[in-house]
Amino acid sequence: AFSGGKATCFAFGQTGSGKTYTMAGMQERAAQELFNMLNSDKAKPGTTLHMSFFEICGVRCYDLLTHTADAKRAQLPIREDGNRNVFVAGLHWQEVKTPTEIQQWLS
Repeated sequence: AFSGGKATCFAFGQTGSGKTYTMAGMQERAAQELFNMLNSDKAKPGTTLHMSFFEICGVRCYDLLTHTADAKRAQLPIREDGNRNVFVAGLHWQEVKTPTEIQQWLS
């Protein structure tokens, strides 16, 4: 990720198989490690971190950063561009500056 790429943390499995439980501690550790690297000499000057958080359930994709308790989550389309890069159209990307900010967005 610090060489100009992207990093993904992906959990896949049947409903009730423990994905949320398994990922709970990993999110905090991964956030801390990202900022440790960002503040080291390994990161290019001016590097910023952005996050998204979405769920794929069956054939439906939902943005988990933009919904509220009152509103239904909008279904987002998954697309492929001319270079065969897959992306979620309309997905919210949030710049984050601290590990705590990541945790706040995920809660």
